[in-house]
Amino acid sequence: MAINNDLVMKGAIIVSIALPLLFAGPALYHWVGAKAFGQGDFGWGIVTLLFLFGGAALGFYGLRTLVRGFLS
Repeated sequence: MAINNDLVMKGAIIVSIALPLLFAGPALYHWVGAKAFGQGDFGWGIVTLLFLFGGAALGFYGLRTLVRGFLS
């Protein structure tokens, strides 16, 4: 059972992209989105949700790729 270094690196890069999105979503909502949401502007709320769900999806895909690289 050998480690596939290409898949491990691909998974690590995907997870490294996902982590800032997961932290930026709530931060953006706290600093910008909540104020705009109170004024009736829903654009920042949508951007925040896209960051959160996009980061979660990328995180799951990256972890799946990492596990495949380690177990292949």
